[in-house]
Amino acid sequence: MKKRRLIECLGLAAILVGLAGAPALADETVDIGGSRVILIKPKAPRGSVILMPGGNGAIRADDQGGIHGLKGNQLVRTRHAYAARGLAVLITDASTDLNSAVQYMAAIKRPVTVIGTSRGTLRAAQGIARGARPDALVLTSGFLSTESGGRESVMAILGSPAALPRTLVIHHQADSCRATLPAGVEPFIKWSAGRARVAWLNGGAEVGDPCEAGGHHGFNGLDGQVVGLAAGFTEGPGGPAVYAVPEKLQLRRVGKGALAPCPPSTSSDERVGTLRFAHPTIPAMAATSFPCSSHRTSWSPASPRTCRGRRPVLRVHPAPSVYRRRGRSPV
Repeated sequence: MKKRRLIECLGLAAILVGLAGAPALADETVDIGGSRVILIKPKAPRGSVILMPGGNGAIRADDQGGIHGLKGNQLVRTRHAYAARGLAVLITDASTDLNSAVQYMAAIKRPVTVIGTSRGTLRAAQGIARGARPDALVLTSGFLSTESGGRESVMAILGSPAALPRTLVIHHQADSCRATLPAGVEPFIKWSAGRARVAWLNGGAEVGDPCEAGGHHGFNGLDGQVVGLAAGFTEGPGGPAVYAVPEKLQLRRVGKGALAPCPPSTSSDERVGTLRFAHPTIPAMAATSFPCSSHRTSWSPASPRTCRGRRPVLRVHPAPSVYRRRGRSPV
């Protein structure tokens, strides 16, 4: 337990160090269809995210880029972490028309990913039902299905998965909020007909109301993991690959048909590609180490799921590690 908590703290420290080394980006207030929203715009963004907070959705933006409502909301408090990753960021208000927001951010830089949390997932679904067409969607602590426990759900609002863009669900295994219970995730994933996948998180802290930002519902203590998953997902098929590793936490050779394909490596001492492996039932576990020196595995962009050479040994560790990407990702 102590080791696991230390790893989480170190992960957060790494995020903070990265932010400290990045130039500060100013929040500015802009008007989209009569709705006052906050924009953070890097000089050369590589994509855009639209953050839709939960609760009543009222961020109460002033004229100078200040936010006076929902300050503790998970998306509001991590907005600068997305900007530090080179993404243009728009924090919406409850009154913001999502279609207009998507068009506004598309003019800055595509792809445009909508990220909604808690009741913000309902507003995201309502916007998509009215015609908004983001390139991707991330739903955290979402009102996903009837089994989630709420009277409203993303499934009910959309009616059909046909309008659902490429979607990532991020959910805490211990979310005890009565309207976003973990039981609602699997029905949504099945309903999505292959358009959605899920990343489960655990750990962190539970403080106060289980439906507020200080609980597992608000990913208290796990901001770095949430931002990493959501920001990585914005990169699309050419971005970080997320695979599943075998459930047994032991060394295992990865062969054809296994859950985890061979890692891209060009030589015994060079690891190429961005790899973030997710355990199917224990999200904190990730495969991060490949003894390329003894197995000399290579990866072909033309057939990304085909490995040449000897099969690598998959080592499982209690925290994810991301390698610097070169070229295309395996998915």
